Amino acid sequence: MITNVSCKSQDILYFTKMYDFFETVVFSQIWLAVGIIAATTCLVLDYKRNQNQKAFKFIKAFIVLIVFAFFEFLNFILGRFENTSLYISIGIVVVMVYILMNYIRYLVERLKISYETEFYEKLAYMDHVTQGQNRLAFERDIDQIFKDPIKKKELRLILFDLDGLKKINDEHGHVVGDEAIKKAYEIARQAFADQGECYRIGGDEFACIFQNTVHNEYLNRKKLIEDLTKAFEEATPYHFGLSLGSSLVYHDNLTPLDLMHIADQEMYEYKKSKKQRS
Repeated sequence: MITNVSCKSQDILYFTKMYDFFETVVFSQIWLAVGIIAATTCLVLDYKRNQNQKAFKFIKAFIVLIVFAFFEFLNFILGRFENTSLYISIGIVVVMVYILMNYIRYLVERLKISYETEFYEKLAYMDHVTQGQNRLAFERDIDQIFKDPIKKKELRLILFDLDGLKKINDEHGHVVGDEAIKKAYEIARQAFADQGECYRIGGDEFACIFQNTVHNEYLNRKKLIEDLTKAFEEATPYHFGLSLGSSLVYHDNLTPLDLMHIADQEMYEYKKSKKQRS
């Protein structure tokens, strides 16, 4: 923009025959210098008032341009016309390289921030024992499902409870207890994750958002869990069992807390029936 103003003023003076071409170059150089100084002054004021770091970077670029513009003007005054526009061209190249380097640095910083944000967000939704999703992720996902009428209608919420975790920890240590937690989560995922997501929502509590309301399908998955649990228990020195219950969205007024309460009641009845059988 500054260059355009200086060139137009030079053209006007030349075509009106007030000055010849070389005489108008002086005015062009003066306009260019005034424009650069004015822009630099505005940037300095902005930096002082608002501590604008972007303005400070442009100030450094304009200072470099001013230095080269001074040498360009001095070159013209001394009559070294063979070097016309040499210094200002070098100055523009230097400034462009400086701007390009700052832009690359900006892109790198943005990528770094994006990566860190994604990394910490993943940590926020990850359970440190199972390396699966935690309660925060469960609450996020079930809230999203309740905003979608179709997914809400197809939802079956399943809650799991690892039997006797305290006894495992007391008798065999927390390392073995963590292994039992990992296995419980693995079994839940193996049974339901093909049509849903599984989460550890508490110490010995797990949940699965299962997008299938067919009752026989649920019974088949339930039988699979019983078989997997029994097979693992036979290889352990402690009792290993999973109790579970489920709930459906029977009417629109149900909330996620209502579903959890219903599933929890069914899980309690399942646990009670297992104790009676044993």
